[in-house]
Amino acid sequence: MRCEGYQQRRRDEWERARWQMFLAMQMHPYIKQHNKAKTPQEWIEFAWEKAEKKDKDVSQFLMTEEEKKSVMAQFEKMRKDNGQDS
Repeated sequence: MRCEGYQQRRRDEWERARWQMFLAMQMHPYIKQHNKAKTPQEWIEFAWEKAEKKDKDVSQFLMTEEEKKSVMAQFEKMRKDNGQDS
């Protein structure tokens, strides 16, 4: 889509600007080395990177198929024990 291409170009421009500023800050003689960011992403984090990071963080909470089956088996056992057979 045209909109996605436009957004990608804008992101590329922002990435390029971040790298240019990062490299300029790395060469600055009055900033101590331990105060400098190690990567441009540490220095500035863009909104789309936060969204991608959030998506990755959520995936750790999703259950695997085996876990789902185990939970459903426990649920069914509890239903039978409580006399709620269908």
